[in-house]
Amino acid sequence: MSHPVPSALFGAIKATMACMLATMAALPVPAHAVTVAEGGPVVLPVAFSKSVLEIDVDIRGRRFHVLLDTGVDPSVIDLGAAEAVGLKVDRADAGEASGFGDGKGATIFPTRVQGLALQGRGVAEFDALATDMRAMSAALGRRLDGVLGHSFLVDKVVLVDYLQI
Repeated sequence: MSHPVPSALFGAIKATMACMLATMAALPVPAHAVTVAEGGPVVLPVAFSKSVLEIDVDIRGRRFHVLLDTGVDPSVIDLGAAEAVGLKVDRADAGEASGFGDGKGATIFPTRVQGLALQGRGVAEFDALATDMRAMSAALGRRLDGVLGHSFLVDKVVLVDYLQI
């Protein structure tokens, strides 16, 4: 059973949406933009497959293929990739990841991602967990080096133009 929206509320919603659309249309932000807190917009190509957003970033000069996921906190980086670029991984503080299912979780290690750049523009370092991501890579069907989650996104605005993907 559907409930009709009162006309006054519907009018307010339409006015709010019109205002939002007008404001968004006036923004000088191109498609696929990730806006960095300082320095304005950075435009990134985005792949949308298997219901996930995939982007490429550079960490300390090496290309990393990562997912954007607002539900992950902190961010995650592949253990081997983190060590290959010289990130300090605290192996003495190992833990176990939790998630869905009732099997044993993956072993995780705290780290900080330093030297990440989007289209050549550096961003501030952020907390992450390092873990073996081979199983996630297999599920995705390609190499996956990390997941940029809340610890990365917390001071950024991300605009995804799904019509251009």
